[in-house]
Amino acid sequence: LAELRRARGELEQAIELLERCVREHPHFTGSVLPYAGALLEDRMEPDAVVRELERQMPDPSPAARFMLGTALYEGGAASAGEAQFRNMLARQPRSGRARVALGETLLAQRRYAEAAVEAAKLDGRDPLAPAACRTELFARIAGSDAAGTAGALERARAAGMPAEELDLFVAWDQIATRGSTAIELSSEAVAPLAVMLEALLRVHDFEAFEALLGLLERCPVGERERRELLAAMYLRRGFLAAAAEEWMAVCRREPDAEALLGLARVAAAGGMPREAGEFAQAALARDPDNELAASLLPQAAVA
Repeated sequence: LAELRRARGELEQAIELLERCVREHPHFTGSVLPYAGALLEDRMEPDAVVRELERQMPDPSPAARFMLGTALYEGGAASAGEAQFRNMLARQPRSGRARVALGETLLAQRRYAEAAVEAAKLDGRDPLAPAACRTELFARIAGSDAAGTAGALERARAAGMPAEELDLFVAWDQIATRGSTAIELSSEAVAPLAVMLEALLRVHDFEAFEALLGLLERCPVGERERRELLAAMYLRRGFLAAAAEEWMAVCRREPDAEALLGLARVAAAGGMPREAGEFAQAALARDPDNELAASLLPQAAVA
């Protein structure tokens, strides 16, 4: 019921229901993630969210700490999430998921050296070892730790990291250390490369982003697909001018509904409802059944 309320924008009622779940069923950890997430969405400070959960659920279990840390991390409070994962590791030092999550929160704070050290602590036989190796490699290359990268690559191979991801990290390492690479990446490398690029945008590490961006052109991806991938990424991370530039480049060659809708979303996010409406109308002229484009029209009408 709380999830339905939240999806309908009834955040206050959703919080009331979730608070009841946590208060009356303190051992049901499934309530923790949506409850903490809703409180953060309601603009409660991260430290206050932690205090509120601990008030409703005295001595949270390690699983509850993990859920709370996940909500904080996903809500942009990486430092507060870090504290929860460290708390969990103090009680369950061999927890692979807590170790990997801790590494991710450190990456989100650009504490690359610490992230690499934490990720490297996970046993290579753990089922989450490939994920930990991914974090370690990302941290070592982004943190310019050339000496540590070689060992991290060996651990990744031993842990069973897919070949396309290994090639991706090797290529990035070569660009970071030599300025170029001869490695041609496969189509399977596109998805992990996109995740890595967006992670660098998230922490505003633009120098590393620019270096890694060149690898996208070494993947078997068409120009349009590459531009749309970047445009959507820029929009999610709030780089509206960069998103508009990519979609405008698509429109100059083929102004179809998807590209025009992209420009409409950029205009809406930038507080330009009239322009958003114009682009949405143009998208609907090409695709009358496009529900997302149609949803932007009422905002333009109100403006």
